[in-house]
Amino acid sequence: MVDDNASVRMFMKAKLAPFNFEVDFAETGEEAVGLTGTREYTCVFLDVVLPGIDGYQVCKLIKANKHAMKKTAVVMLTSRSSPFDKLRGSLAGCDEYLTKPLDEDRLLEVIAQFLPSSRKKRDKSGSKQQ
Repeated sequence: MVDDNASVRMFMKAKLAPFNFEVDFAETGEEAVGLTGTREYTCVFLDVVLPGIDGYQVCKLIKANKHAMKKTAVVMLTSRSSPFDKLRGSLAGCDEYLTKPLDEDRLLEVIAQFLPSSRKKRDKSGSKQQ
């Protein structure tokens, strides 16, 4: 979970807790790139507006790592909701684009979509949901 806002990080911590995921938190793009370069993640929730490098650049850097690209889903989680912002997210390689305020049902759908068990099913069927 990458967001410079402590309230958003705590909200996401609460939403992810029932799944018993191991969750790391980063406040800056540079911190996120460092973490994803040293650990393997199933999913990265990523804000766009961050101190230092922005979320689009972080997404590109994560997706540039060939090992992470196959295994790591990047979900943009941002207040930027214009079609242009969503296009930028898509061009950066994000797998999903969620906007704040967050629809909790949609968040749960996205979490379920990227659980390791559902990713295996998608990989076997050869389809990738965007």
